[in-house]
Amino acid sequence: MAIRRRRPASKAPTGPTSRVHVVDSVGQWQNLLSKAAASNRVVVVQFFQAQNYACSQMRPFFRRMSVDPALKAAVFVEVEVDNVEDELLLACNVRQGVDRIPGYRCYVAGEVAEAYAGGVPAEVAKMVARQLAQVKGSGGGLLSKLLLAAGVAAAAAAAYWHLTRKGSGGEGGGRDIAAEMLSLSERINVAQQRLRGAERAGRLKAAKTQQGILRKLKAEQSRLQQQLAQRQHGSDDDAEGEKGGGGKSRRKSRRAAAAAAGSDEEEQGQAEDRKAEPGYYSSDDEERQRLVQRLREQRRQPRTQPQVLYSEEEEEEEAVEEAVLAVALEEEQEE
Repeated sequence: MAIRRRRPASKAPTGPTSRVHVVDSVGQWQNLLSKAAASNRVVVVQFFQAQNYACSQMRPFFRRMSVDPALKAAVFVEVEVDNVEDELLLACNVRQGVDRIPGYRCYVAGEVAEAYAGGVPAEVAKMVARQLAQVKGSGGGLLSKLLLAAGVAAAAAAAYWHLTRKGSGGEGGGRDIAAEMLSLSERINVAQQRLRGAERAGRLKAAKTQQGILRKLKAEQSRLQQQLAQRQHGSDDDAEGEKGGGGKSRRKSRRAAAAAAGSDEEEQGQAEDRKAEPGYYSSDDEERQRLVQRLREQRRQPRTQPQVLYSEEEEEEEAVEEAVLAVALEEEQEE
């Protein structure tokens, strides 16, 4: 007689099937971000629509991804864009009707670190793994990223304030500096990410190249910050000068200096014209006539004893006087 054996019942799964949090308000979002930053974790958000086919295909993959042991350091969140407050989408920096769905974003210290839009689960997993590796390799938590984000935000805020409140001092000058500062901040972030990746991979040559690029970018950033500070200082000085009448006095002094320079040139030209006239007389001619008269009197006087030259300078002076007298006599004869 055959004995029928009962098939063993399948064991129920021991672990959770999903670790996805549903967020539908700004308060929940801010609370989740603060807890994730305190525990040094990456927040991965899936933005979806319930009626969208691609979203319905990706949601099961996202749930399974949330229980993957390799990605346990991340916090997985779902946001249905049609059933949440507009303030929540604004806080997440998502534009409804513009950004593609399903969309996935990784938030580090409250800022978007990387984003992906599409229906390929492997790309989402790679993005999450990259962000987890960067956070883990940053060393000592998120302090370095927090400082970097604070510096970038401060530079952007200063540029925006200068553009909207103080003006640029020229057409489009402030706007250009603000755009350059924002572009440099993004390039610095990319260079730092590449540097960390090269160091983790042991590619020393690539890491050295990225270090050189970082030095140049930071030098350019400091130069732009100095230009922005100088422009702001100059605009403040101009405003104070206009209030105190300094602008008018400076303009008057410039006009007076220009007029004086023009009058000097005019007087010099008039003097040249007078010299060309036939009856022109000046104090130089009077001095010359006096010198000639004195030399003539010296020649008329009889020399009872020879003159003694005490130095070479006296001999040179006498030679000069003789030459001047000879020239003067020749001119008189010609006249």
